[in-house]
Amino acid sequence: MTTDAFGAERPASGWRTQVLGATSIACLWMLFRPYAGIVHDAPIYVGRALADLSPHSVGLEFAFLHDGQSQFSLFPRLLAWLVRQVGVSVAAETVAAVGLLLWVLAAAYLLSRFFRGVGLWAALACLAALPGDYGGHGVFSWAEAFATPRIFGEAASLAALALLMDGRRAAAACLLAVGLSLHPLMALPAGAAGGVYLGLSDRRWLLLFPVALILGVAAALWGAPVAGRLFQGIDREWLFVLEQRVPYLFPTRWPAVSWSLVVCQATTLALARREASPKLRRLIDAIVVVGALGVLVGAASSTLLIVQLQLWRAAWLASFLAAALFAACAAGLWRRGAASRATVVMLAAAWVGRETLSFAAFSCAVALVLAFVPRAKTLPPLALRLIWIYGLLAVAVLSLIDIGHLFRMREALAFGPWLAAPAVFSTSAVRLGLTAIAVWAILRRNPLRTPAWAALTATMAAAAGVVLCSQLWDARAPFVRMLETKAGAPPLAATLGAGSVEWLDTSLDISGNSWLLTGAPEWWSLRQGAGAVFDRQLAVEWERRFKVLSGAGLVASDLDRLVRPPTDRPPVVSESGVRQACRANDGPTWIVAPTWRVEPRALPKSTAVWRSPAPYFVPEPAGGRTVAVWTYAIFSCAKLRSPSM
Repeated sequence: MTTDAFGAERPASGWRTQVLGATSIACLWMLFRPYAGIVHDAPIYVGRALADLSPHSVGLEFAFLHDGQSQFSLFPRLLAWLVRQVGVSVAAETVAAVGLLLWVLAAAYLLSRFFRGVGLWAALACLAALPGDYGGHGVFSWAEAFATPRIFGEAASLAALALLMDGRRAAAACLLAVGLSLHPLMALPAGAAGGVYLGLSDRRWLLLFPVALILGVAAALWGAPVAGRLFQGIDREWLFVLEQRVPYLFPTRWPAVSWSLVVCQATTLALARREASPKLRRLIDAIVVVGALGVLVGAASSTLLIVQLQLWRAAWLASFLAAALFAACAAGLWRRGAASRATVVMLAAAWVGRETLSFAAFSCAVALVLAFVPRAKTLPPLALRLIWIYGLLAVAVLSLIDIGHLFRMREALAFGPWLAAPAVFSTSAVRLGLTAIAVWAILRRNPLRTPAWAALTATMAAAAGVVLCSQLWDARAPFVRMLETKAGAPPLAATLGAGSVEWLDTSLDISGNSWLLTGAPEWWSLRQGAGAVFDRQLAVEWERRFKVLSGAGLVASDLDRLVRPPTDRPPVVSESGVRQACRANDGPTWIVAPTWRVEPRALPKSTAVWRSPAPYFVPEPAGGRTVAVWTYAIFSCAKLRSPSM
């Protein structure tokens, strides 16, 4: 990428411009990475912290008794200390905010090795706007704004790579060690990429990889802890649970839509590499090599250690770099002429249409042909116009479809929650518009000089925008906020006694963190199966309890519950089903279910009906709008096991 594309030839910006850029980027990141609460993977780590603090209640949950992953990270202990000091809600939000801040600073530090001025602001804007998914099934993305160690491991990795770019190897190694202590699966690829980066300029560094391989194999043959899993297979029963509950562990089971984004990212990196400086080109090569090998090894090998290491996570660095380089790459291509401008249009169309592999692959193929085939530069103007029409029409149609879905969602929500919803800022039109502005900012060769008063006014407006965006950043749903503050806990605790609780619901927003409200261990939830790869007993017991609930007709009968259409009607909670689950071996003590799912004749058998202080929104069974759930039936298994009941 040329220095012009990076904005390096421009005069140094004044402090007002710097403040304006920083505040604008802060606003963008708060809008595109809102805080949704203790959701997604946050319950895994927050639950671990609560289990350590309450070993005789939450700590009795079988998922925490057979936790095989927390031992590899310092994060759960640090989070437990913070929860003890300030409470679970404040602790989780603080961790998410600090993690996001550190991540953006680390990304800016790394990108500043190659960008400066408007090029750096444009790169950070693209990181905020473009999708950051990696891996399969859309489960993971970088810079996730919730309380997990991933965001800290990523931040440490990015900062370590930046230090390596500056030649500060000892400092980079120390920071990488910090990342490994927090989340080894995220920091390990950065270490490998750093080794390849050094090896591309001095091949002696590449000797580290065969030495590490020999030492690893020797440790495995010797039967060392963890390393001994290198030659250990996964039995059929365990493998079945993993393939159904956590299919993203296996690249061969990723859906086509996951590969379409990989195609877009790889094409962007290929185009950016041609424009890049030698140092950036080496970094791109190192990250692509490590990411590709990680995915290939993860797909080819199914030994226990390889599956647990999740080497495909190395793709997160390539995903990050593709988004960061998009604006400068597009600006550099735009200056090359008509054929290269058509390349930009097709690349943008591929990113917008990334939900369809065939469309994304075709658009990327056309972009690569236009960029790398010399004869493409001699295409007649009519051919280039047709490519422009195709690309722009595809972008317009896909963006309109996205906006249509957005306004359909508006029918079910008040204006405030709708405007603050992450979906508003995740539409293709918003993402593409912001990215286009970033590209345009780089292309401006002679920025207009603005009066001091205008710059100061803009800076003050941006500062006010930061205050407003900070209020919108906390986008927790009312029900999630109620869970974390335990606003409805006293009346619920008055009904629930000791023992485990099976909270039947149709979403991970509650099914997986009900102990926030009840203070009791969960009997079964989707969240508990997330760590099944680290403990066989956990996987087998999780499946057994699932079969109890599915056999009783309380949950869907299929085990693959990661993706469920919103219009899928959940099973009816019947009296016979509740009795069957309660009478199972080591069954739950309490069963809680939304009253709209409970059949009328089963409702009188409930011990009480609890009314939530805040509604919980679920898709209407017939599809379309959402409905508010206020009341929940509480069944006592001790009473239902009694013959008199």
